[in-house]
Amino acid sequence: MKTTAPMRIAVAPDSFKGTLTSAQAAAAIVAGLGRVFPPDTQYDSIPMADGGEGTVDAWLSATGAERVECDAEDPLGRPVRAAYGWRQSDCTAVIELAAASGLPLLRPEERDPGVASTYGTGLVIRDAIARGARRIVLGIGGSATNDGGSGILEALGARLLDATGAPVKRGGLALARVATVDLGPARRALEGIRLEAACDVRNPLCGPAGASAVYGPQKCPPAASAAERAGLIRELDSALHVFANAVAKAIGCDSSGEPGAGAAGGTGFAIRAALGGGLVPGAELVASAVRLEERIRGCSLAISGEGRADAQTLFGKAPSAVAEAARRSGVPFALVCGQVAEDAGDFNGALVEGASPPGSPTPPAELAAPLLSAAAERLARRYALLIKIDY
Repeated sequence: MKTTAPMRIAVAPDSFKGTLTSAQAAAAIVAGLGRVFPPDTQYDSIPMADGGEGTVDAWLSATGAERVECDAEDPLGRPVRAAYGWRQSDCTAVIELAAASGLPLLRPEERDPGVASTYGTGLVIRDAIARGARRIVLGIGGSATNDGGSGILEALGARLLDATGAPVKRGGLALARVATVDLGPARRALEGIRLEAACDVRNPLCGPAGASAVYGPQKCPPAASAAERAGLIRELDSALHVFANAVAKAIGCDSSGEPGAGAAGGTGFAIRAALGGGLVPGAELVASAVRLEERIRGCSLAISGEGRADAQTLFGKAPSAVAEAARRSGVPFALVCGQVAEDAGDFNGALVEGASPPGSPTPPAELAAPLLSAAAERLARRYALLIKIDY
């Protein structure tokens, strides 16, 4: 039978890393749905992110804020132009750490968490402060660094000194020489500013579940041997311990074990412990900015997606925010992904459709949108059978 009122469908995917932005993914999904659902179906495309790649784009798309650029440095200290989001009406800046300190800025053979620094991200934050920012949101996914956020601290005026009183060089390994930290100038630079890091991990700073052990290996050059990587990871973890002790002396407590301290090579630790900022779930922060629950309320269906759906998809990632908003609003939820891992589970009974079989290689960029559209079409046909609409 035919529905009496037009269907309303919220389409809120994350980016499909390396192939589609969240806005491109939403357009591809809508194209596939449109081949099945009635012509009068209404679609609300809501690009999502979880604090990593696409966070600025999602926020700009939702708010109409402007994209601005500034001079910064890449993880190895080379000049780079970094873009971020700026909204003049409430003096809010949304910055992605990856814009200046991200792994994609380096060739594979250049990766070196021992020397890579977040100093460039600090320069971007400094530019936002100069614009008059009253709130700064930092998405901290995709970093090339393991410096505990010390580069950010230095760019904002903090002083990291060795036992002789000399400044310590930048990079993760150099933290082993830190004896004292003067955070006063950096904290004064942020007076009156609300600083938040959008973070979707809960790792502590150090130890077997810490920044170095869990995320350090992927930041090493591919040519490094297993033994070389293991040795570097041990040194980096030890250096972060030294840095954490110096910060603890400066602030009067040890926050290195708090959830999220190990995010982005320890940048979470710098934001919360050293600078007194907050760590907020990235997906929830973006969901609030785009008014996700308000826009899902009253819809016939809410659809999210990401490149690879696995057991973690509904725990802290962008699709989890969409699923939770749909649950609270009493709206059915579905998921369209590049691939669905074999051990992904049943996603709480949601309809799920993958564009490619599990384990298949990432498709060429030019095929990503057509494959995703085809997957969305298959999902739409399954949903149409469930609710018994003609198509």
